[in-house]
Amino acid sequence: MAVYYSAKQVLVVDDSLSIRRSICKALQAEGCECHQAVNGTAALEQLKKEHFDLVLTDYHMPLMDRMEFLEQLTEQQASDDSPLVIMMTSDWDETVQKQAMKGGACLVLQKTCDLKQLVAQVMKVLTPKT
Repeated sequence: MAVYYSAKQVLVVDDSLSIRRSICKALQAEGCECHQAVNGTAALEQLKKEHFDLVLTDYHMPLMDRMEFLEQLTEQQASDDSPLVIMMTSDWDETVQKQAMKGGACLVLQKTCDLKQLVAQVMKVLTPKT
């Protein structure tokens, strides 16, 4: 009997087009269906229309700061089916990490990490624990 798995739906939120494209390309190679948003406002609009398993977002975004984005996401997605959130930041310090985790991120990654490492961490988060 064949077992079918649906692709994991990932929303990549970053104001840099080149970063969004490279992350999406790498995640698509791992079987994810990847969507993009340029900022938190656009991401929240997409989240109203579609279900995502994971939101991979930059810590610094135009129009809406990271904590406001996490708060609005939590309010908007108040259910057991809300997406996991991984935050990426180039400001790597304990305060930033604690702030993001307190706001609802399940993981904080250093934005300067190798793309392969980033994808490995994302896939680890998306893989159900048995």
